[in-house]
Amino acid sequence: MAERTAPPAWAVALAALVAGACTAGAATAPPGPPGSTGSTGTAGSGATAPPATAPPVTAPPATAPPATAPPATAPARPTRISVFGDSTALYTTFGLSGSVAKGTRAEVVGGAVDLGCSILRGAQRRTFLGVGPNAASCDRWDAVWSAELAARPADLAVIQDGPWEVTEQLLPGDTVWRTLGDPVVDLALLVRMVEVTDLVAAAGARSVWLTLPPIGPDLTDPAHPKTAEQAHGDTADPARRQRYNAILGKLTGLRPDTARVVDLGSWLEGTGEDLRLRPDGIHFTVATAEEVSDRFLVDAVLGAYAPPDR
Repeated sequence: MAERTAPPAWAVALAALVAGACTAGAATAPPGPPGSTGSTGTAGSGATAPPATAPPVTAPPATAPPATAPPATAPARPTRISVFGDSTALYTTFGLSGSVAKGTRAEVVGGAVDLGCSILRGAQRRTFLGVGPNAASCDRWDAVWSAELAARPADLAVIQDGPWEVTEQLLPGDTVWRTLGDPVVDLALLVRMVEVTDLVAAAGARSVWLTLPPIGPDLTDPAHPKTAEQAHGDTADPARRQRYNAILGKLTGLRPDTARVVDLGSWLEGTGEDLRLRPDGIHFTVATAEEVSDRFLVDAVLGAYAPPDR
């Protein structure tokens, strides 16, 4: 394996800022992954009676709105990559940064990540550890990500999310706790994915979404290993992850020119090394994130918009 490169200064600063923001917001939103000891709140006692009709969610438009067209051909300079998402995206940022620094094909120019965040704005989330809202800072992803892309233009925006989207959700205006697989939640998530993709396209970039890998066991303490269910509760349900990834497939059908999916989950399963690469069942380490980028992710991201082989 190639020698690992230390994360760039801006990425280290980003991690510090995100960690600080997470600590400051601990009273209102769980800062870590589902199943982490950092979650706050008290477990819900159950759903109330459903409303006569589900709260309205506007379906995404069938065609993309006018946006700044991405370049028709690859630029001669290195491809500029930004990374957006939750805590899983933070480690991927470290990995991509270290990996691309070894060559000249690409550079990680920025991005925006926030711990414990979902793109489902205004939702309450429930895990076996308790109930908490999507933090106000998380709900501002549209303004934050737009400002980041304006300040540091990118060619490709890598988006990694999912661990918080597969928790139980109480959407704004609803009285029923729902999970992916419920058409109300499925549509709400698809709408947000389309909004993210259109936001990126309006900034002159194209989106590369990563599939959600299996949420696995936590082996970070060898003396006290935890199964996926013990560590992460119902969020480890494979059906929820599969539904999240299926909705990504619908997204690419709606935005075929500006959204691509890199199947990180299938690649990890195929290696037989997922337990080593993601020892807590959700996150890479800084070292394994770079290893995954070296072995797979850089090529997959840069090739996401390559013409298919004839």
